[in-house]
Order: sequence, then structure tokens, then C-alpha cells
Amino acid sequence: MALLAVVLAALTYLPGIGEQEWVGTEDFRARIAAETAERGDWVVPSFYGSPILTKPPLYYAALAGTLRLAGGHGPGEARLLSLAALAAVAAMIAYAGARAGGARCGVVAACGYLLALNSIKNGVNAEIDPLYALFAVAALLAWWRGLRTGRTAWALAAGAALGLAGLTKGWAVLPVVAAAAAGAWQLRVRPRPRFLVAAALPALAGLLAWPLALACLDPARTAGAVRENDGFFTGWDGAAVIDTLLFPFALVVASLPFSLAALHRLRSSGRAPLDRYLVVVVLAFLIATLPSATKATRYLLPCLPLLVLAGALRLERLAATHRFSRGVALAAVIVAAAALPAVRGSLDLGGALALGALALAGSAGWFLAPRRPALALVLLLLPARALFTQVYLPAWEADGQAVAPAVEELRRLTDGAESLAVVRTESPRLTDPLQLDTRFFWDPADLRAELAAGQRFDAVLMGIKRQDIGIPGYVQTGTLVFEGKSLRVLKPAD
Repeated sequence: MALLAVVLAALTYLPGIGEQEWVGTEDFRARIAAETAERGDWVVPSFYGSPILTKPPLYYAALAGTLRLAGGHGPGEARLLSLAALAAVAAMIAYAGARAGGARCGVVAACGYLLALNSIKNGVNAEIDPLYALFAVAALLAWWRGLRTGRTAWALAAGAALGLAGLTKGWAVLPVVAAAAAGAWQLRVRPRPRFLVAAALPALAGLLAWPLALACLDPARTAGAVRENDGFFTGWDGAAVIDTLLFPFALVVASLPFSLAALHRLRSSGRAPLDRYLVVVVLAFLIATLPSATKATRYLLPCLPLLVLAGALRLERLAATHRFSRGVALAAVIVAAAALPAVRGSLDLGGALALGALALAGSAGWFLAPRRPALALVLLLLPARALFTQVYLPAWEADGQAVAPAVEELRRLTDGAESLAVVRTESPRLTDPLQLDTRFFWDPADLRAELAAGQRFDAVLMGIKRQDIGIPGYVQTGTLVFEGKSLRVLKPAD
């Protein structure tokens, strides 16, 4: 069952994995990984020469190895690591679903995760979160097995997975700890001291390894480093309150449609033990994440496969999997029909084939679902993903979201420059094509200090919103709009 899930993930997500150009901070992560490998410094990651200590180095090391094995540094190669993480998570929930609810439940859980809205759109992005989700989900599922069997080996496995999550995302693993505690409470299990020690030791080793390594370094190696912002409990404003109110809604939407099944009749009797455990774990994870004032849906990524698994178990318990699969198949037909007039202007042959395949798979799934509900979902996997890469992406780029125009404008504004100082703009896809000698500064004060020490840059790219913050000796020569933000270009006044 686990192997089938891996195969389905590869068949679904490998085609078109490099179709989308860099988005979000993907190129930022890839650049750090490349610099880390080039410098051979696996403790202190860097970006354009500036130490970046916002996240531990495990992801960057793994991404650097992936890029080397793939033989390239483009979006497609950089996303292979996240695809491997996605496939591994699908395999884990398929295995857990098959053990708890039968083979069909395992296939439905894997397909549900691969079909979830967030997976289709962001599941293989070259970001830290897919790898973090892999370790977090592994920890919580191993913890479940340990609590149920009482075997110390499972506690050790849960702790090791949590330690790897700590090496990937640092103290952001605390919601996982809260979720594990809630799971033990839900099962009414009081773990033995030896069990807790077996889980705690590898978890603490992973959490403390990087901070201790940094503490042993020469301070000169981390001078001027960019560190994690203090947002937990302190970064609250009106926008943070709105985000908090929308957070549970974002979690439900991101894991649609299976979140609806997972949350159906929560208080009714007859829920499977793993189903109840998963729902409590997700709620605890969500609550533990709320105090942070720096939130995004990706922070909840470990919750998505757990909700999908809970939904698959719930559907099997209610003998409703066939009706659910039929509804998903019908939704696919409706989406294909509704998308056609919306994207007609940017639709090419590949997009037309994707829409046709989605409509055909949905129609076939409608008839297959009463007898083969899992197969109905399997048929939707490839065309659903193709809808994103072959239909949505061309329309998105045609709507002015491609990076090329901004690169050309920046090239014009920096004409004649050989060196560039970048202030708080973490988008190498914008600056790398210029092939300038580039340095990154998070704080304008650091750039001012460099200039006072005799360093000179032919141009400065400012990503700070406040227009009153300037650089002595430099004047603004132009602006460009990139991803909805207005960036200023400065050149020496003389």
C-alpha cells in the first residue's frame, strides 16, 4: 500500500514539476542551498554572502544534495526533494489507513492527500515545510503506535522524527509536542517514564544540536547574521488578529474536500480510535500555533494529511466512501466546465487536453464510484494536477505574474552597474539574471556601515516599504513593481 502511494505521487507530480517558475521564497531557499554547498559550511547557511540563521541547516543540506544529484539548479530540480517528502507522507497515511480501516481506506487516504487543494497547488514547492511536515507526521503517527502498543521502540522513532523536524524548522516543532500531549490525553494513556525518556532524548538532541553548534563558533562567522524575527506573542496587530480568525478556516479549505468528512459529526459515537486521535491532534496543533503572530497556511501543513486520513477513516466507518468519491468526481466535471470560459484566452493544446482529461476522468469516476470508489479517485490524480500546471499557470503568467518583465526593468535601471546591494529583497530570480556582484543586507544600517568602511556598490535595490529610509550618498533613480511590491533602485549621487 505504501509503495502504491509513492508510485501514484510520482506519476501525478513529476510531469510538469518544473512548469511553474520560482514562486514565493523557493529561489531564496535554492540559493542558500547552493551557497551552502559551495562554501562547505553546513552550520552557517548564507545568502549572497550574508549568514542566514532563520532556520536550521538540515533542509539546505538536503536540497543541496538533491540539486547535485539532479544535475541542475532550476525549479524542477529544486522541487524533487519536496516531491519525495510528499510521496513519503502519502505512503505513511496509506499504510496507517490500511491498518486501521482496510486496504481501500489506505488508497483513499493517499489519493485524498494528493488531491487536496493545498497539495495540488503547493505540495511540491521548494520550501522547508514539506520536509518539516514529513517529520512531524512521522512523529505523530509513531507516537500513536507507541501509545497503543506501549513499545519503547515506537517512542524512540517518534522522538527521532521530532528531532529531525527540529533540525528542519527549529522551535516551530512545539505545536507538534502539544499535539502529541493531546493525543495521549485523548487515548487516556499515561506513558511510562522509560517511554517518555526514549522519546525525549532524540527530540532534544535534534532541537539543541544547531543552537549548541552555533554557540561554539567564532562570533565572526555569524556577525551580521539575519535571525528569526521575534513574533511569537509579540508581533500582534490588526492584521494578525484577522489572520488568527481565518486560520481554522484556512486549515479546512486547504485540506478540502476530506476535511469535511473528518469533521463530520465530531461528537457522535462510533468513531474509530485513530480517527478520534487524529482530530484531537489536529485541534491541539492548531491551538498551539495560534499565539504566533507570523502565520501562513504552510505552518499547518502537517495537519493536512492527518485530516485527510481522519476523513478517509470516517468515510469507511460510515460506509460512505462511494458517495463521497462520486461527489468528488462530479465536482471535477463541474470545475473542468467552469474553467473553460475563464481561461479561454490563455489556453493552449496542453491546457485543452488537461481540461478534457479532467472531465473524462470525472465522468468515468461517477460511474466507477459505486463499485470502485478508490479507483475513481486514482483516475482524477493526474488530470487534477495538470489543471494547475497546464491551465492555471499559463493564465496566471499571462495576467502579469511572470518575472521576466521585472528583470528587464531592473536591468534597465541598473545599466552600467557591476555591483549591487540588495536590501530586504529575498528574490534571486529577480537579481541573479543580471549577473552582478551582489550582496544582501537585511537591515539598511548594515549597508550604511559597509559603505562607511569603504565598500562601494554601483546600485542599491531597496525592498523596504518606507520611502523615508534612504542610503547616504545615493539617490533614487527609479522604481519597479514586483509581485505587488514597489522596489526602489538607488545609484551613487556623484
